[in-house]
Amino acid sequence: MQVKCPKCSQYIARSDIIDAFNGCIVHTDCRRPRRLTSDERNLLAVYCWQHFVAQCLACDRSFWLSELAADPLDGRTIMCPRRSEI
Repeated sequence: MQVKCPKCSQYIARSDIIDAFNGCIVHTDCRRPRRLTSDERNLLAVYCWQHFVAQCLACDRSFWLSELAADPLDGRTIMCPRRSEI
């Protein structure tokens, strides 16, 4: 069963970043459901440098933060090096 975000009416994917709101599951940021905030990226760099921080659902591979790619022109900051997004 797929669940829609009540804030934006889009389906919530397994890889989306979610919160609880009024007893419902919602996107943390409906405009960027899969992107990390700058604070979240900073926390990854400080606390998670010794373990995997992401898994690409398409290629089923786990990645260290240092292995992830960035695309500053498109605004995407965490991407699978094999597929171009996580």
